[in-house]
Amino acid sequence: MCRHYDKPKIVKIFYEVGLEPIAHNVMRPVLNHLVEEEVLHTDYVGVLQNGELIQRNGDLIGYLWGEN
Repeated sequence: MCRHYDKPKIVKIFYEVGLEPIAHNVMRPVLNHLVEEEVLHTDYVGVLQNGELIQRNGDLIGYLWGEN
């Protein structure tokens, strides 16, 4: 069985309406960690008001703040 994983090279971030964008120097290490841990499988990530990070298909990646 192939275990090949195409890590995203550039990740675009979108924010829920009304949420202030997070500085790149804060988000970059978080996204890099998620890519290295093979948790992030998309090149498009959403940040929601409750702190959820979601992948392009809506799957939860994790939390930046709030619930764990």
